[in-house]
Amino acid sequence: MGLDTSHGCWHGACLAFNRWRDELAKSAGYQTLPVVYDDGVKRDTIMIDWGHVPDGALMGEWDSTPSDPLMVIIAHSDCKGVIHPAQAEPLASRLEELLDKLPAEKDPGHIGDWRSKTQAFIDGLRLAASTGEDVDFH
Repeated sequence: MGLDTSHGCWHGACLAFNRWRDELAKSAGYQTLPVVYDDGVKRDTIMIDWGHVPDGALMGEWDSTPSDPLMVIIAHSDCKGVIHPAQAEPLASRLEELLDKLPAEKDPGHIGDWRSKTQAFIDGLRLAASTGEDVDFH
């Protein structure tokens, strides 16, 4: 099972998407907590205050863009929902700030080049914002 989005933002495995956004969050200074899942897989989990994330954020519904637009992607579902144009441009700018903080070495999995993968997401967000369209996750 994978994740595809409109506007060329993402095409790849859901697990890779989760690892990518976790790396973005770590690069932005969010704290992580290692969690061991039932299948024995250990993965860092981004620590956010879910009590202050609005209902609907999982599907991309925000009344206003959060103070850190990166929250739009951190709190987003990895398989469905949207990113609205109002959040797309601020998120693109925030991702751009993080490009140089991402690993320079390639990911051995589906991500490949962290910075190129992020730039593709940025480009897709800007394309969607410029046409007034949502980025669709499916």
